[in-house]
Amino acid sequence: MTKEEYVKAKIEAGHLIHESDGIWWETTKKGYCNTAILYDEVDPRKSKPAFGKSYIGYSHRIPEGRTATGVWLPFVMGEEGINSWSLEGLQSGNRRRRIKKGLKFNEVKLITDLSEHKEAISRILKSTAIRNGHGNPPEYYDMDKSSWWNTIQKVAKYTEFWCAFQEGELAGYICLHVMGDRVIVDGVKSDTDMLPNCPTDAIIYSMLIDLRSRGGIKEMWYGGKSNRPSLDEFKTSYGFEVKEIPYTTRLLGGYLPLPKFVESFIKRRDDQ
Repeated sequence: MTKEEYVKAKIEAGHLIHESDGIWWETTKKGYCNTAILYDEVDPRKSKPAFGKSYIGYSHRIPEGRTATGVWLPFVMGEEGINSWSLEGLQSGNRRRRIKKGLKFNEVKLITDLSEHKEAISRILKSTAIRNGHGNPPEYYDMDKSSWWNTIQKVAKYTEFWCAFQEGELAGYICLHVMGDRVIVDGVKSDTDMLPNCPTDAIIYSMLIDLRSRGGIKEMWYGGKSNRPSLDEFKTSYGFEVKEIPYTTRLLGGYLPLPKFVESFIKRRDDQ
């Protein structure tokens, strides 16, 4: 998707988005905004959201060299890494073996019509909830519940669903937000019983090969640094690296800088 298509699809899905000074801003909480194009760089001197939408405040990524109130620590692969990515180029032999196993036992497809996979998605979301032990409880994803399925249908309007199938059964999926020259990995879900055959590895490999062939992708983000070393090692084994991304937070529609004591707290939190 182009940035324009992505924003239009998010609006169709019900997101509250407005344009101000050439930038799309999304109301994430009443009176508070972030950029609608996730992690877009915005020069704070040139754009801010409408005051009526940001009377509490707003946050956004800023270009290098601008005064930041904090940094995000996402795992990022840049344009050069995407364009030159290959299975043979991976330093981790274990990752290469798991990818090959994943490709042997999984068929990866980009799905646009999710309706015929509702029952399988319910199964996968329940399995993921049990395995992770946080977020919504497994019963939230029962077939007769509408909230989770409504969310999935809305997300599908602006997200690519990359799915792995084992012997015709959906084993897992990853949501990929494509916003012009930037892509973000989101919603990594899988059936615990099918994890031994590496569905996630098969999907990530397939996405990277596809993005390489598209060309023009400058950044790929894959979550942030966590307190789970095994998850962080998984991402670095693919070639993702933690990068410091400066951002700013301003209050009262931009008229009030973030107070120093709050700024110090945020920086201490980011350093932990």
